[in-house]
Amino acid sequence: PAKLAYFRRLYQRVKQSDKWRGSRPLVVLNPGSHTDEQYLNPHLPATDVVVLFENYFSTAAKFPDAPYWAHVQWDTSHDPGRHTYSPEEHLGQPEDRLVVSRHHPSQLAALVYECPDVDSMRRAVDLAIERNLGWIFVTDDSFDDMNPW
Repeated sequence: PAKLAYFRRLYQRVKQSDKWRGSRPLVVLNPGSHTDEQYLNPHLPATDVVVLFENYFSTAAKFPDAPYWAHVQWDTSHDPGRHTYSPEEHLGQPEDRLVVSRHHPSQLAALVYECPDVDSMRRAVDLAIERNLGWIFVTDDSFDDMNPW
């Protein structure tokens, strides 16, 4: 990926900053979708956590699925004018794609918005656990009204 070296430099700068002395800053990269395996390279990391899913609750059933989460198809039915994301447009060969099962859940995250009720929120959390995602943020806020984050 073209930006990998840039994100590695940012990661190192945050981790080595005097501002964080005595603490352990957590670096989160949010492509909100597919990314390259190298961002979580244990020898040259660009992040501690990568957000693999950021979308409507109605698409949560399409959470990253093992082994290659890059095969997820995104639902754009809420706004047909949005760009339909095609992983093949943005990634190299399948062997370069992040393999969920290779990573500890603490390195993988999902952000879910427009979750309609408590039962749905529980389903989103269950799906995250089932799919090896250790971090999840679920909100009933709408992305259409304002940024829920």
